[in-house]
This record gives sequence, structure tokens and C-alpha cells, in this order.
Amino acid sequence: MTLLILMSVAGCSFHSAQWESAKALWAMVAPATQPGHETYWWDMEHEGQTYKLFPVAWNGETVLTDARRWMIVLQGSEITLIRDFGENQQITFEDSGDAILGAGETVGDPDSSKRYLDSSFLSAMTEVSIVERSIGNPMDIAKTTTFCAPPRFDSQSLRLITRCTSAGQERDLRMAEFDQSGNIKRLDINLFSSKAWAIYRSDELVDAVEVKRYLDGDVDEI
Repeated sequence: MTLLILMSVAGCSFHSAQWESAKALWAMVAPATQPGHETYWWDMEHEGQTYKLFPVAWNGETVLTDARRWMIVLQGSEITLIRDFGENQQITFEDSGDAILGAGETVGDPDSSKRYLDSSFLSAMTEVSIVERSIGNPMDIAKTTTFCAPPRFDSQSLRLITRCTSAGQERDLRMAEFDQSGNIKRLDINLFSSKAWAIYRSDELVDAVEVKRYLDGDVDEI
């Protein structure tokens, strides 16, 4: 994924002042007289609505955001955080880092991308905690513990799927789909609470100037 928006942001969240910093950076890097580089928009479907997102480099990680409501943090091909400023809620996915081989026996769990590349799948489960909380209220928190099999790669559909179990239910918690060049073109999250997000790369290319206009609120849609 090409990151064309470079921003250094301290802290753990995006606030209005930080959005202003993003706009100021765009004004400096991509003035109206300077041709911008091109990047893809991303579209996210959630609860019957579609949101337009763009990529940001933040604290060494990739973020997809609309600079209004949504902040989706990625690590490799996995979503690690979903923040919804509209509902003042966030969801994090916290891997234990250990593979569960048996009662009381654990071993360090290799990075999922290495398992994919080496095709060396462990016959073990990894504990993943889904933590839902209210932004700014540490007391308003709900935690779901799941046990996930190593990501399974389907070479025909080019999909990397993580299937998990919680309270007797099974679900494909995470899915990443790749194009023929190995770039991510779709990401899905399906929670046991039935909340779901589908994020897919648009065929539409825009440049830095157009994204700056979007950040400035000059246009609602590009």
C-alpha cells in the first residue's frame, strides 16, 4: 500500500487540532500550483452506509481515515484498531502473542505474514481479545476472548482468512484479499456481536491537491 500522506502525530488519538495540522501539512507539501502524486481512495461499508477513506502514515503504522468520523489502524494485513468518533467508541484487537498448544503449554507465535510466506502453518490456536470501549471513559469497556487458528491462505481467491471461536461460535474474524501484485485490495472484520466492516480499495485515483481539498471541506466527495 502506497502511503502518500505523511504526518507525525503524538498521542493515541486524532483530535481537531491534529486534523488542522494535517491540513497545514498538505498546504505545505501540495500547494495548488504543484502537481500532486496519486493514491487510491478506499471505501468502507458499515451498517448500510459507505464511507470514503484515504491512507495516512501515523506513528509508524498505516491508518485509513475520512478525517471526520473513522480511523482504521492496520498492521501488515490486519486491522488492529477501529475508532468511531461519531459514536465515541473504539475497538482494539489484542493478540496474546502466544500459540496455545495444550493445557498450560505455549510457544511464541510467528508473525502471520511470515506464516503466509513460508506456508508453515502451526496446528495451534492464538488467543485474541476484542476490546470495545468508550473513548475517554475507561470504565465503559467490554472484552470478548476468542481463540483463532493460524491465518489460512486461499491461493485461488488470494485471501488470507483468520477463523476464530468464542463461546461455541465460529466466525471468520479477519479477512484480507490481495491483488496479483500482492497488494491489499480488501479487508473485512466480522465481530461475534454481528458488527461488520468491509473496506475495499477503489479504482479511483486522486492526487494530493484533491485530498487537500477534501480535508479543507471544499468538496464532500471526490
